[in-house]
Amino acid sequence: MPTAPASPRAPRRTFRRGPDAFGALGLRTRLLTTLREYALAHHFIKTCGGSDIHAGSKEARARVHLHDLGLDPEHVVYVGDTAHDAEAAHAMGVDCVLVAHGHQHRDRLQGLGVRVVDSFHDLLTELA
Repeated sequence: MPTAPASPRAPRRTFRRGPDAFGALGLRTRLLTTLREYALAHHFIKTCGGSDIHAGSKEARARVHLHDLGLDPEHVVYVGDTAHDAEAAHAMGVDCVLVAHGHQHRDRLQGLGVRVVDSFHDLLTELA
């Protein structure tokens, strides 16, 4: 899970980026490149994805990941782009922000009880 540096206004936060398809489709390089292009890479201590294109139990993997890193859930922000990402964040007891230019359209993501942004720029603003 990636972590943003502490700021005077906010506690240290951890970002979990989905979807599992990044790993399954060999797009991890694309994710890392995008994080660098948007000057986001330095906010992350780890990025992860799975090899199950059907998303399997994201919740179970996310809980294990959170436990292994020893992070307090109230200081974690799960960043994803699917309804399943919102479900995983809820199961972990962490905050969630979904980016609508990913796997699912904004219309599908709204109403899930989490924040939804349209771009990485908007994500940075939301997390500031």
